[in-house]
Amino acid sequence: MSLSVQWSWLALVTLSSGFANLILVWAVSKHRDQVGGTWFIGVASLMTAICFAYGGALFVFDPLWLRELLEMVVMLCTLWLGVAWLAFALVYTGRQYVLRTVPAAAITGFFGIITLVALTNGYHELIWMGFELDPVAGAATVTYDLTLMFYVLFAIGVILLSIAQLLLLDTLLSYGRLFQSQVAALLLTPIFPVVGIVAYFFSLGPVPQYSFLPLLLVPHMLLDIYALFSAGMFEFKPATRRIGERTAIDDLDTPVLTVDTEGRLINFNTTAAALFGERARGLVGRNLSELLSTEIDLGNREQDIELLIDGERRQYRITSSPFENVAGTPLGYTTVLQDITDLRQRQQRFAVINRVLRHNLRNDLTVIGGHAELIAGRDTDPSVTDSAETIVDESAALVALAERARELNRTIDGTVADGEPTKLRALVDDLVDERADSVWSPEVDISEGLSVRTDSDVLALVLGNLLDNAIEHIEDPSVRISAIPVRDDGDSIRIEITDTGPGIPEAELDALQNGSEDALQHGSGIGLWVVQSGITALGGDLSFSTENGTTVTLRIPGAVRDDLPR
Repeated sequence: MSLSVQWSWLALVTLSSGFANLILVWAVSKHRDQVGGTWFIGVASLMTAICFAYGGALFVFDPLWLRELLEMVVMLCTLWLGVAWLAFALVYTGRQYVLRTVPAAAITGFFGIITLVALTNGYHELIWMGFELDPVAGAATVTYDLTLMFYVLFAIGVILLSIAQLLLLDTLLSYGRLFQSQVAALLLTPIFPVVGIVAYFFSLGPVPQYSFLPLLLVPHMLLDIYALFSAGMFEFKPATRRIGERTAIDDLDTPVLTVDTEGRLINFNTTAAALFGERARGLVGRNLSELLSTEIDLGNREQDIELLIDGERRQYRITSSPFENVAGTPLGYTTVLQDITDLRQRQQRFAVINRVLRHNLRNDLTVIGGHAELIAGRDTDPSVTDSAETIVDESAALVALAERARELNRTIDGTVADGEPTKLRALVDDLVDERADSVWSPEVDISEGLSVRTDSDVLALVLGNLLDNAIEHIEDPSVRISAIPVRDDGDSIRIEITDTGPGIPEAELDALQNGSEDALQHGSGIGLWVVQSGITALGGDLSFSTENGTTVTLRIPGAVRDDLPR
């Protein structure tokens, strides 16, 4: 049987759309290694195949089986186009793990079988029947009757396309402006080919026997080109953010759970699964309070509970954060279980140490010092008197050391309050007056109206220890204390304390920087730790300069705005 081919302008125009889509294949091929790049190449290739197959079919009038085969190729490429588009949407939005599931394999196998059925349609006519030529404008257009199986396949294709579009829409709504342009373009692209598919297979429009699908794939291609080059389709990838968020949660060493507004467990990370052990398989859907065997108030941001884990009682702090959809409707809570057992034990040890330092050690040293003073005042033997005075001095030093250790505990036990606005000049004057017995005449350069909203007790501990360090071991110390408000670094106050002493030993400064207590062998070192711990508790920072004495610079947040420079 000879091949009968007839040229027509309609066939040529249709065929040219295939060359237009080849541009998209070429453009996307450069991004094959990007997330979703391979699947997008597949989409572009199927679009090109549809254009060339249908354009070529319009030239063929005889044999009819060849014309029908080309028509079937167009239909199969259209069906597989929906599958490829869904796969691209899954990978592009960070859900590529779905492609490795049983449903994904089932869909692939199903369409593989449909391909074999379609290619043998001439024997059983399960897809269509009554295939015949119905030329339009000199082109080999056709008509045929679709079967129920075709409409089932069409419905499945619509479902797959809808899922893909919902995935892209979810990305647009969830991640906002960063991915807005490219995702919006990708959402619009299927509209044009869907119109062509519906019009052709449901015999709509002025020329129902001609498929406008290849021509409508051209605006599809143009939107893809825009997403690729103008909107940074592969430059900013939603998969990066989605996978990053999931990985960040899964890799946390802290159990993280997601519950709905009723407190029912929806999802949890691997650490939470390990926490619950074998019970993890049946956790989803269970109420969190029932699961933890204690009443959980999700409206309370923090709540401490006790759990029995592997026969050991552990203390946990539950932190709940509500989340909602774009419309502001509450959807549930993200709940974090932080193991605070070790923290509680440290707090208890600190409390014990504080009681020992405050009562036992301090009181006993005071008694020792008092008896030594009595001995020094009554005994006439110079050697005994000298020894007694040494005991008095060392006892006083140990009492001071115990007091500073207690102050250190005060700054790190987490009981720092915001407090009321504190007049900084009045606070410094009180600290100076408390040290009036020292031989010093400090220069205070602080405005009377300068105020800071902070924990005044902790700030007094910090400044008091710095003043003690400045006047210690100096016969006639020269100390200057100044403070100015600073707007540039967040409405804070910068305080400088300068003295002419020998400077702080490098070993103690290194200990502060390295977090090591090895160099803290006397009260001065602990005093510096009180300073650093107190500044950290107040949310500030400090620095030291040991050239020509010592200059300590503090930054304290919370400057009252009325005192800030304008």
